[in-house]
Amino acid sequence: MSRQLVPRLYPLLGLLVALLLAFVGQMLGGCDALQPTSESLIAVGGNLAPLTLTGDVWRLVSSMFLHAGAMHLFFNMYFLFQIGPLLVQRKGQAGFAVVYLGGGLLSSLAGAWWQAITMFSKGAAPAANGLPPLKLIVSVGASGAIMAVAGALACNLV
Repeated sequence: MSRQLVPRLYPLLGLLVALLLAFVGQMLGGCDALQPTSESLIAVGGNLAPLTLTGDVWRLVSSMFLHAGAMHLFFNMYFLFQIGPLLVQRKGQAGFAVVYLGGGLLSSLAGAWWQAITMFSKGAAPAANGLPPLKLIVSVGASGAIMAVAGALACNLV
């Protein structure tokens, strides 16, 4: 890595620190470091369609910084550290930020939308009230944003 590139990577390194701090905050908020429960992830800002799409739009951003355990965080950070510098080198700090944050927001929104349209279990035995059981899925992680960075590099969009 050249000396000129290192200062340009400060925002990427700041993002990695932000992911670590969010993970620490997540644990302080009651999440287990290895296998957090869905309930604990929802409590700290996980993306759950019924909440996100009915007013808690902040969950689209917060869920991008939360992770479902230390291994999830480690692999996301490792992959980001591997490909992030390439995008910073090609497009600069602002381009990296636009791709990362834009891709993360779009993937969070797509996840909430998909949860909303697949929420009811088809073919499952109805509950006591006659309604089909719900499949509620909480989504967390930087994977969507990281895949946006990978996609931008792979498609040579930047």
